[in-house]
Amino acid sequence: MSLGISEFFTNFTSYGGVTKSFFDLVSDVFYETILPFVGFTGFYFLCLSFGKISGLKSELVIGDPTYEGSLLRSTLISHLVR
Repeated sequence: MSLGISEFFTNFTSYGGVTKSFFDLVSDVFYETILPFVGFTGFYFLCLSFGKISGLKSELVIGDPTYEGSLLRSTLISHLVR
């Protein structure tokens, strides 16, 4: 429909100085907002599930030796996990 068959769907809207079709708009909205939001919420709930593991800090130190001395990283991750 947006390949020039229907004028309405081909010249649906204009943003960023470019005329966009309806499916370009759907694609932009999905890839620019919905996917990052779902990725963030999935990561957040994954971190919540790791918070139930005892000894999480010692496991993170094994993966990244600089984690133990970093106040920002340890504080941020501990708050995200809670």
